Amino acid sequence: MGEGESALSTSLHFLDEEGNEAPVLCVWSSEALASYHKKEGWKNFKLKVIPLEEFIENWCLGMFFDGVIVGVNFDQHMFGKEVTSLELAEDLIQQLEQNLINIEFKNFKDLEELKEYISSLNNN
Repeated sequence: MGEGESALSTSLHFLDEEGNEAPVLCVWSSEALASYHKKEGWKNFKLKVIPLEEFIENWCLGMFFDGVIVGVNFDQHMFGKEVTSLELAEDLIQQLEQNLINIEFKNFKDLEELKEYISSLNNN
């Protein structure tokens, strides 16, 4: 959402290391869906469009290390799909591969290297 503030909620399905509801960062797949939620507590938020490569490489990995769950396309009642950030990254990578889309990353030479890194995180 931008400018140091993010659309956060709490998880209905995941717990943090202390047994509390895990934090959920809400993301939407389009600006239109995100705009719909700019009301009440979030009315002053500024939307931030994040390039896909940045989202996968920086945001998904960062959320993993921070213990943050991803809320994908939450509805007006703030319910939706909750996934781990690594699950989302793997799903996005799979879609890129299926559609033969190649993107460049700053810290990984290609999708394969990123997939291997995510796999190593999943195995720890």
